[in-house]
Amino acid sequence: MKDIFYTLAHVTFGFLASVSVLISPILTVINFLIFLIYELDEEWNISDEAYQELREYGFGFGLGTVVMLITLLNKICIGG
Repeated sequence: MKDIFYTLAHVTFGFLASVSVLISPILTVINFLIFLIYELDEEWNISDEAYQELREYGFGFGLGTVVMLITLLNKICIGG
């Protein structure tokens, strides 16, 4: 159960990082750097498998990007 919570947290943070570009592009970079530093710190201190958590973050980031692109294409094609 704990693993599912952590996975969802990483995916959610990645999703929010990609959507934060709507507020300011620099927020996306800051969110990624914060997450990367956090994961590297965990890797060095507790030998956590950071690559899996970065993959989960990347999945959320990609999901957020796809949602934004679909929304944009919908507005362009349909005019909604």
